[in-house]
Amino acid sequence: MGASTGQSTGAKGRGMSLRVAGFVAVVLIVIEASATPAHAYVDPGTGGLILQLLLGGVAGALVIVKLYWEKLIGVFRRGKKADSAPHGQDSTEDRE
Repeated sequence: MGASTGQSTGAKGRGMSLRVAGFVAVVLIVIEASATPAHAYVDPGTGGLILQLLLGGVAGALVIVKLYWEKLIGVFRRGKKADSAPHGQDSTEDRE
């Protein structure tokens, strides 16, 4: 009984992936059929500009994540209070 359940799950998963693959194929065919020639030339400088924009966007996103990391982590840590002492300072120094 357990073996037949495993086979039906595998067959169901394969059927799902075949449907998704078929859908993607149909979408790609429709896009290719509806595309019209642009009669444009993209030189290497344009490709370099696009690459630079993408890399700059990724670098900017990483900087934003780094700057707001503590706030992002605080959202996922319910119940725990953030330490009130600034970074690099030990809260025990104030007691002495």
